[in-house]
Amino acid sequence: MTGAKLEQNWSTTGAIKGVAPCSTPVSLPYRERLETGANPAKPQLEQKLTGAHGRAHTRLGKWSSTGVPHTGWVCAGIEDLGEPDETCQMCETMEIRYVHTMTHPDYPEPLRCGCVCAGHMEGDMTAAREREKRARRRTSKRIRWLKRWRTSLKGNPYVNTDDGLNVAVFRQDDQQRWGARLVDRRTGYIIASSKAYVSEEAAKLAAFDAVERYRERYPDR
Repeated sequence: MTGAKLEQNWSTTGAIKGVAPCSTPVSLPYRERLETGANPAKPQLEQKLTGAHGRAHTRLGKWSSTGVPHTGWVCAGIEDLGEPDETCQMCETMEIRYVHTMTHPDYPEPLRCGCVCAGHMEGDMTAAREREKRARRRTSKRIRWLKRWRTSLKGNPYVNTDDGLNVAVFRQDDQQRWGARLVDRRTGYIIASSKAYVSEEAAKLAAFDAVERYRERYPDR
């Protein structure tokens, strides 16, 4: 992993000893509108629309349009809005929190859909449900992450993980914005973000996202 860079979000700066955070780090995208204080939403009505109810569900909105493919869709990703905040673009009825972005080669744009519609569109309801379960588990992990922090002697919040990562957030020079840094104590690499976060909580959640990506990128570090 020598000299490697962590994808596009944070940048490595070298060994721990005598090395400051990278002077040209890349900003880390983060959805700061996520409501992290609330418990993960209970399954919405859309998850119960199976069997006869599900078939009725697929006669609403774009399901009734001959110009929209009803099968052959692929999920490009899933997003947690923090609360039910959008209407499914396929049935045009269900308010959804977990958005399955569905794409089709014969349709000009992706559709942002709920679990039930996504399952019917791709022809695999089990896959859609499992995808949403993973998203819910990730939301729960993010909430637990916020409860793990301690305060260093310098007054900076930090976390030491079981797999050898040290994560810290700190106020930037203007004292109104927050930055974050991840140190892999096993390899001596520092990964930093210079994006200015509006709050301590936002910086902590951005650090969580960076940790998850780092573990995926380097599972055998």
